[in-house]
Amino acid sequence: VQLHDFSWKLLVPKDKLSLMLVPGQKLQQHTQERPCNTSFGYHVTSTTPGQDLYFGSFCSGGSIEKIQVKQNSSVTLRAYAPSFQQEVSKQGLIVSYTPYFKEEGIFTVTPDTKNKVYLRSPNWDRGLPALSSVSWNISVPSNQVACLTVLKERSGLACQSGRAFMIIQEQQSRAEEIFSLEEEVLPKPSFHHHSFWVNISNCSP
Repeated sequence: VQLHDFSWKLLVPKDKLSLMLVPGQKLQQHTQERPCNTSFGYHVTSTTPGQDLYFGSFCSGGSIEKIQVKQNSSVTLRAYAPSFQQEVSKQGLIVSYTPYFKEEGIFTVTPDTKNKVYLRSPNWDRGLPALSSVSWNISVPSNQVACLTVLKERSGLACQSGRAFMIIQEQQSRAEEIFSLEEEVLPKPSFHHHSFWVNISNCSP
């Protein structure tokens, strides 16, 4: 039987532990700007009832070193070409527990110094669930400078309650910039000589 989809349901003790997914080879996120063109890929989705959260589609050959998720999740391996049977052996996926954190997801990214890295927030077309947040931990290799560019000018977000923010924080100096997603234009391109965090937190829209 030809395998097309195979899913694992990953269960987490509620509010006690979170999950960490570490691929054998770094992953690329499937985006409009840089689509995956591989024989197979992974789809990562939250399976918590009432939490409609799609983390994204990923394939090998990118810059994402690990994905951490807070709650019960599903990982689906989807085959696009028969050759995946020869290639999939190089791409193991190690799943382990990690101390509990409050964000819906944390992506650890080490960019390739020769190529742009395109990243999408979970639920890109629908928006994050209310009062949730997600972070990217972005490593900057020594003697390199990272340019962070947000591809939209405005978020188009209106909050019913709470506030929505994007926070960019330098990991070495702890200096941070805070942008309100409901009022201001999104940040202009910024340059970073050291590793940094990007966090997006949603309100009740």
